[in-house]
Amino acid sequence: MTTLPFRNAARSTVIGRSAPVPRCALLILCSCLLPFNTSARSPQKTEIKPDPCALLTGAEIEGVQGEKVTDTTRSEPERRLFAVSQCFYTLATFSKSISLEVTRKDPGRTSAPSPRDHWKQIFHASSERAAREPGEEEAGPVQPVPDVGDEAFWTSSGMGGALYVLKGDAYLRISLGGPDDPEVRLEKSKALARKALARI
Repeated sequence: MTTLPFRNAARSTVIGRSAPVPRCALLILCSCLLPFNTSARSPQKTEIKPDPCALLTGAEIEGVQGEKVTDTTRSEPERRLFAVSQCFYTLATFSKSISLEVTRKDPGRTSAPSPRDHWKQIFHASSERAAREPGEEEAGPVQPVPDVGDEAFWTSSGMGGALYVLKGDAYLRISLGGPDDPEVRLEKSKALARKALARI
């Protein structure tokens, strides 16, 4: 029984002489226990806006209008409800140039109606003027156009005309210049609209 205190003392001596844990080892251990922060390393998603000038090729336009495209100008006019992108295709004869406009839902305006619902207000509501957004052109007589997109209408005016085409939850407007009759201009607009719809 007299040896027990000696054993306890020896045990306490061994514990007292144990080598201290290096500080760097403690830091490594603590860092391993911390939750891994993935937000700093995860790449931020950037919104890629569609290019309206990529909806028609120069060869397609030349095949319809008979002239080469000399320049393209992209713009994004401000609209109250939707994301709108435009492309103006300049031709050698400026009066034969083409304007293409695409209306899509704006991700930043979640409470806004869908472009498809707005389309119904424009072409199927009792008051067409009240349904138009600021910046949208006033239309003349509206003519339904079959076999283009989900639905299409041709609007004529003193300056020419424009073809409106609905596809899914987006719609486009295409307007051609030139000396052609309205019937010929409509057929040309339909041909180009089908090309553009395939890329929307």
